[in-house]
Amino acid sequence: MKYAASTISSRAIPLAALGAALSVLGLPTRSLAQDRLPDSGNFVDITLGHASHNGNEAAYLARHPIKKHAYGGIERFQYEGYIGDYTEFSVEGRALFDNNDYLFGMEFLNEDVGFLKLRYEEFRVYYDGSGLYFPGGDTWIDIYDDELAIDRSTFELSAGLKLENLPDLEFGYTRHEREGLKSSTILADTTLTGGFGTRNIVPTFTEIDESRDIFEVVAKETYGNTKTKLSLRSETSETDNARKITRRPDEGAFRRITHRETFDTDLFSARFSSVTELDEKNTLSAGIAYTEIDANVTGGRIIGGEFDAPFDANFQGQRRDHGWTNLLADSQIDQWLLNANWMTRPAKNWKAVYALRLEEMNTGIDSEFTDTEFSTSARIFETHDIALDAERDWKDAAVSAELTYTGQENAIYSGAILYTSGDGDQLEEEFDIQSGSQLLERLSNNERDVLKISASAKFYPNANLRYFLNVYHKERDNKFNHIIDPDPGAYPAFTSAQDFTTDDINLSVRWKAAKNLSGLTRIDYQDSTIDSQGLGLEWAHAYDRKALILSQSATLTFEKFYIQASGVFMDDSRESPVSTIGGGVADTVAVLDGDFWNGNLSASWGIDENSNASVALFYNAVDNYVDNSDSAQPYGEDLTEIGFSATYTRQLTDNARLTLRYSYYDSEDKAAGGYNDYDAQVLYSSLRYRF
Repeated sequence: MKYAASTISSRAIPLAALGAALSVLGLPTRSLAQDRLPDSGNFVDITLGHASHNGNEAAYLARHPIKKHAYGGIERFQYEGYIGDYTEFSVEGRALFDNNDYLFGMEFLNEDVGFLKLRYEEFRVYYDGSGLYFPGGDTWIDIYDDELAIDRSTFELSAGLKLENLPDLEFGYTRHEREGLKSSTILADTTLTGGFGTRNIVPTFTEIDESRDIFEVVAKETYGNTKTKLSLRSETSETDNARKITRRPDEGAFRRITHRETFDTDLFSARFSSVTELDEKNTLSAGIAYTEIDANVTGGRIIGGEFDAPFDANFQGQRRDHGWTNLLADSQIDQWLLNANWMTRPAKNWKAVYALRLEEMNTGIDSEFTDTEFSTSARIFETHDIALDAERDWKDAAVSAELTYTGQENAIYSGAILYTSGDGDQLEEEFDIQSGSQLLERLSNNERDVLKISASAKFYPNANLRYFLNVYHKERDNKFNHIIDPDPGAYPAFTSAQDFTTDDINLSVRWKAAKNLSGLTRIDYQDSTIDSQGLGLEWAHAYDRKALILSQSATLTFEKFYIQASGVFMDDSRESPVSTIGGGVADTVAVLDGDFWNGNLSASWGIDENSNASVALFYNAVDNYVDNSDSAQPYGEDLTEIGFSATYTRQLTDNARLTLRYSYYDSEDKAAGGYNDYDAQVLYSSLRYRF
């Protein structure tokens, strides 16, 4: 059963980018012609192609960002040369028709004087904005065009200057921008589930409008055997983002929520580091950094009949409709970092590195806003002016030691230990501005201890065999001391301690069974546990996860032909108390055990000295979906993807190379009820001309 509501009003989403997907399937192709035309030198790639697909376009574009139409343009342009005798000059570019995919850059480099670099890049990232499928009622909510995209751009201008008897200087300015629509992990509610009650499956989306300006100055100087570096960084950012939520579409309780957050942020950072070679056996390095961040925040969460509606106290909402308006907040963060490292060779074949890291961070927030909550008795949104203040301080100290031994022939052994201890206080206070009464006071102290021990060994018994073994054990112990709390029996005061433990081991073997057959075999195993302690209670085992990953790759080569294959299998098993409770609780909270498969196969044939043909296939499967729709909303994935490509490359002349490629993709998403399935075909051609 598919429900559709009226399409929301939003900015138009332009057509798509070609991007990196043109390197189909991510698998290497090899040809004799490529050896003759490397990516260095001067060349231009002219691209022309066409993409077509059936099924869900948003799901397709999120995986393969090639729009359903003809595409083409300059895929890559590169020119390198000299101005005079000593100054290198280079230009790079890209411009793909109707894809919002552009690049222009130029650089001047003189090793004795400095450099000047100018670069602008713009591209598009696609997102699938669909919600979740509810199998109990065969429900799929489709209320807007789920083909979402963010346009990203970066402008960079940097320069370096080398002056005699003065430090080397570098100046940089960078501007980043993001604008568009993207999917959100927040899902809204509906009761159109075929009698199964309320489920959160309605898609939501986020409007993004962000910009960031970065100025940086770097000075480098060498004094004797000491190298120093000073960096000053100033950053300003503006953010105007809004999450748009539609609750109960096509129902009497329909309403829309606009959750808008606007940030104006100023950051200043200063860093200084030095490296001193005391002698051939001892090196000291140290660094200190200070960062200050000031942010002004405005926004609101308004519930109404349309997106971006003004606050209306008389709008007929529902019980527990909670929002706010007129948010004004200021926050400050001050951070100090200090680190020191000593690398020494205490004896023959031994190397040791000792490190110390200290951190202090202080945060303060002052905010005022108007709290709004719908009253079912008064049938209006009641308002209260609230002030909320928070302070947090945190101190961290970390020490580490790493030893490496190379005294055994064809072997390297190393081990390391890291210990971190942190402590901080957090104060939260909330006041009713009109009455002056205090609504909340919470003071807590957090302690954190982290211990990680690791060891590794590398063996090289002969030229055809190499072993790599790595193991580590990590513990993170958290203690929460709730000094003042209005409700000690409720979250967050309920939790008094929580411990995380992880054990990991991986073994990889690089082998060469014959002159033309080589490969890599790897085994990874990880065991993670979480133990928790509630206030006044005994410790309880809260979570256990075991993951086994097997991966294998092999390459078989001949004079003009090669085959490459790789595969990965992951068995991911999890347990928690709900696994053994039984009854409705176990059905409500599912444990997502799963298997993951990935396989790739490629082959390439050098037909003659001017021609090359290759094929590539891939298979990807994820299965950790649990259908507990009788009790809750199912989560997890049940996805299968396959792909195929065939490529032909021909060296037309000494300066021209032609590439032709056909690609096919097929995706089946059972967890989405088939609504996100697609199959696609992509034709690609490229002519590289070198000059």
